[in-house]
Amino acid sequence: MYKKTPSRGAHVCMYVTPLCMHMPWWYACLLILPMLSACHHNNDAYSLSYPKGKQYATEIETMLKTAKCADDSLILLTQAISGYCDDGINGHIDNGLWRKYSFEKKLHLCATDSVKLLCSSSADLLIDAIHNFTPWRAYAYSYGAGPNLLAHVCVLVDIRGKLAHADPYFGHVMYDAAADTLMDFYNEIELLKQGWLGKLKRKQLNYSNDMLICDDSVSISGYVDDIGRAIGVQQDNIPAIEHSTGICPYKVKIQMTMDKWAKLERGGKPYIEWLSYKGYKSIDYLVLFPIDVYSSPSYMGETFAQYLKRTLLMLTQQKRP
Repeated sequence: MYKKTPSRGAHVCMYVTPLCMHMPWWYACLLILPMLSACHHNNDAYSLSYPKGKQYATEIETMLKTAKCADDSLILLTQAISGYCDDGINGHIDNGLWRKYSFEKKLHLCATDSVKLLCSSSADLLIDAIHNFTPWRAYAYSYGAGPNLLAHVCVLVDIRGKLAHADPYFGHVMYDAAADTLMDFYNEIELLKQGWLGKLKRKQLNYSNDMLICDDSVSISGYVDDIGRAIGVQQDNIPAIEHSTGICPYKVKIQMTMDKWAKLERGGKPYIEWLSYKGYKSIDYLVLFPIDVYSSPSYMGETFAQYLKRTLLMLTQQKRP
């Protein structure tokens, strides 16, 4: 997976010997020294480019070997990506730029607190992980009130004909509540259309991710207190503020679940109000409002993505239970 290609410096080194045959020895030495230096420098730059990304990728690969079935693999992978994805109040990376980065570069930037990710960037990272470590195909699914309004993005994973619903931003995978197995997304749509929310379960393991905040420590304390009040956390359990060497001087370790996020003014409260106006009682019903389905730039799956989009638009035309 990490196949090393010759650097530009390596190509230069290949031609040092023929050049030396046609010039005085002292002049050749003057040429050879900087060339060798360039070779060494370029090889070092290649090997050290994204060390944390390589480390994280190896950790994910090792972790997946403990999975006993596809269900385990998907939940472990989703939780891992959720733990790596850093969030923040503002200043999130543009997803158009983010999607062009390699998987290792993305992991490295997360490891070094160098980026803040929203749901779409988190989904793209999980899609990369799925395409790197599994035989499955995955697609980003955006849904809500509109692309520039109240929208969210999750990942739909095609596992041997079953379309699983994973959310790396909140770290859960949708399960059948009774069978405790992966829920097919088409079945999830039908159950929600019937109003049978109780048949669904968001499967989630323990994890935490970094919330990067560039404000001063007083502002951060106020924000953390807001989170504590909104989600009912006891004072001694409110996440501690830590120093960061990344793009922000501070960060907070937190597990932001969908239910917690739905209670925040600067989070899901507007979504809840919009859904209530539409006649829905839970944030889970947001998936009944398709916007787009798209594939990763590294995978030629756009045809199937468009098929999924048309299918979901058709299935959700009569949404209200």
